[in-house]
Amino acid sequence: MKIDFHIHYNGSDQYLAEHLEAVQGRGFVKLVIFGNNDACEKAAAGHPDLLVPFVYFNWDKDTADAMDEYAKRGFRGVKFILPRKPYDDEGYFPVYERLEANGMIALFHTAVIAGSGSERQKQMHASSLDMRPGLLDRIARSFSDLVIVGAHLGYPWYAEACSMMRWHKNVYFDTSTCQLTARRPRYLSDGPQESVKPYIRDLYLSGDLHPEKLIFGSDTALDRENAVSVVDLAVRQHDVALDDLAAPEEVRSDLYYNTAHRLLTAGTGD
Repeated sequence: MKIDFHIHYNGSDQYLAEHLEAVQGRGFVKLVIFGNNDACEKAAAGHPDLLVPFVYFNWDKDTADAMDEYAKRGFRGVKFILPRKPYDDEGYFPVYERLEANGMIALFHTAVIAGSGSERQKQMHASSLDMRPGLLDRIARSFSDLVIVGAHLGYPWYAEACSMMRWHKNVYFDTSTCQLTARRPRYLSDGPQESVKPYIRDLYLSGDLHPEKLIFGSDTALDRENAVSVVDLAVRQHDVALDDLAAPEEVRSDLYYNTAHRLLTAGTGD
């Protein structure tokens, strides 16, 4: 069984229906969705056993009080990205406190965002340092009962992400956008087309990477025709990495299902 902890959804009924039909044949039993809050709420109401809605947090509008309302509406967690200040700014603490009180999961984007020509892209790139995995340290210490998940394994700050998992019982990371695997550079003629990243291998073999705290995510978008192929790619590349590491079945089961299932069902009675 598998759980996909990282899916973007903004409201396409067609692509949602196609995706749900396809992934159930691939062993997926839960899908965490976020993007358009109303669309995610509606979709989850129609597929309560499969879809798990998270709030896509609006830094300009959402308040701590809003977290109570979202919890009542059935949202299981909140996705944070592109904050106006670093994640660990005390001005955000009332929001985190309310999430903790409601037993909701905090999913933080913790990866660099490349910038290029447009002003929007430059702003996104500038915000990357406000989303580094190390910024979860103060949040985890201040809210020890808040389940925190960093997205994308903190790329490229993998070691920093690993230290957060090591020192905080309530911090986990998803592996979305295939963070465990690299493709062979074109200028190298020898070697496999895909393999585990050497840096990931070193962290795993040294014991710094805690596989029981990793969660599978595809980072697919359910508004695109290639959504299923993105999931298939993610599964294949994760399998490549696990095979290269000679990971035991326990590690595979934790990554694909056990850890996410435990976090999503904690306190729900399921």
